[in-house]
Amino acid sequence: MPKAYLGVDGCRGGWFVIQLTGTGVWRTALVPTAEALAGLINKSKLTLIDIPTGLLDCGGPQRDCDQQARKALGMPRAASVFSVPCRSAVYANSYLQACRLNHSMLGKKLSKQAWNITAKIRQIDELLQNEKHLQNKLRECHPEVCFWALNNKNAMQFNKKQSMGREERLSVLSRYLPSSRKILEFAASEYSRKEVAADDVIDAMAMAVTAMHGHKKLNRFPDQTQLDNRGIRMEITYWYPSSQTAFLIKNHQKARTNQIQSY
Repeated sequence: MPKAYLGVDGCRGGWFVIQLTGTGVWRTALVPTAEALAGLINKSKLTLIDIPTGLLDCGGPQRDCDQQARKALGMPRAASVFSVPCRSAVYANSYLQACRLNHSMLGKKLSKQAWNITAKIRQIDELLQNEKHLQNKLRECHPEVCFWALNNKNAMQFNKKQSMGREERLSVLSRYLPSSRKILEFAASEYSRKEVAADDVIDAMAMAVTAMHGHKKLNRFPDQTQLDNRGIRMEITYWYPSSQTAFLIKNHQKARTNQIQSY
C-alpha cells in the first residue's frame, strides 16, 4: 500500500485523523491518546498536527513561528494563533499555577484557551521527547495557515464555525481534494458531534492535503530551523503551491475514495 500522509486535529474525543494517499484513497480514524496516535505516525510518510511542538522555557515571550504566522494571516484570522505556554506551564497542575509559571518564565499570563489544550500539548511533548525518531515524521501545522497558503496566500474571510466559513474552506479544499465534501459527510455520519466537530474534520483535511502535496517542499515559519531546549522544532509548516501545480491538481486529480473508519 502507498505511504500515507496524515492530518491530525485535537478534538473532544481525542485525536481525529485524516489519511490520504497519492492514489486518491482516504481513511479516517479517531484515537484516544498520543500513544495510540504514535502507531499511525510511524507508518506515515509525513504527519502534520495542529498542536504546538517545541516549547519555550524562558526568553520568549512568544515563539517566532507564531508571530510570523499572525503577521501573514492578518486580522481577524491572526487571533486563531494563540500564545503558546512555556513548558513548565504545560505541566502545571492548575490554571493558577500555570499562569504563575508562564508569567515567571515568559512575562505574561496564560489565556484560558491555551490552558484548555495544555493536556494535549503535554501528550505530544512527551511523545516527541520519548520517541525522538518521530520528529522527522511529525511536524507542527496550523489549519488557518494551510488555508492561507492553499488560497494563494489569502486568509479565510469567515469564522470556521459558521456555515459560510465551512463552505469557504471546503471550496478551497476541493481544488486539491475533490472528495473533501464526501469525507465531511462520512465523518458526520460515523462520529458523534460531541467527539468530532465539523471544523475538526475540515482542519484535519487541510493538514493532510498539505502533507500529501507539500512533503517534498514544505514551507515553514520561520525560514531557519529553531529548536527548543529539548531539541524539538519550533515551527509552523505549510505548502504554497505554484500556479502550475494547482492547475494540474484541479484538472487531473482522480477522486477515488475508500471509506474506512479505522486503520
